[in-house]
Amino acid sequence: MNRNIIIIILIVLFSAVLALYERNWIWTIVSALCIVLLAAPAFKPGDRNATYNGKVLGLTAIPYILFAAVTAVSLFIDLDAQYSEYTVIALQTLAAMMCGFMLFITLHERTELHLSKKWMLVFSILFACTISVLYTFALFQAMVDAGYPMFNADFEGPGALDNTESNVTMMMPMTITVFASVIYAIIIRAYLRNVSDEEACFYKGGNR
Repeated sequence: MNRNIIIIILIVLFSAVLALYERNWIWTIVSALCIVLLAAPAFKPGDRNATYNGKVLGLTAIPYILFAAVTAVSLFIDLDAQYSEYTVIALQTLAAMMCGFMLFITLHERTELHLSKKWMLVFSILFACTISVLYTFALFQAMVDAGYPMFNADFEGPGALDNTESNVTMMMPMTITVFASVIYAIIIRAYLRNVSDEEACFYKGGNR
């Protein structure tokens, strides 16, 4: 297996351990998927040293390094819980987008599918939004368990509760994901501008 991939797998694994400690199940799932996708090139027939483009690997590592930093700091310093959560959601968006990007690279290698970088970024945004929906479901269950008013009966009739806080909390993950993913897509496209579709969208290694 390529050395750079091994290093990034260790970084992702470390962030997954921190996510488990924090009971952040969606980040843990994204991390597990990332590890699988990072390991995928090693199973390319005839080229065990195959890897992704270096810029793709660098972008993949960034959210996990930052997540580990934010989580580690929060263990020793009392950070604002709300803004820490928003930061993690923004980082999760980039992590999910790069998982989506690597997923389509793997599909390129194993199927007849061929997409340009632009289309891969579009589908990476959709993939990140899908992960955000899963996060929202997990958040809904966590809020129900914590006793937040979440159902219609809580907001109707005498003594009805205000649903503003619940609505804002539930809408925030998808809102952050949509805006962050568009910004990330613009940055990624600019960063990969000088990388050809062949280099960015396929494995590289001894046989490519």
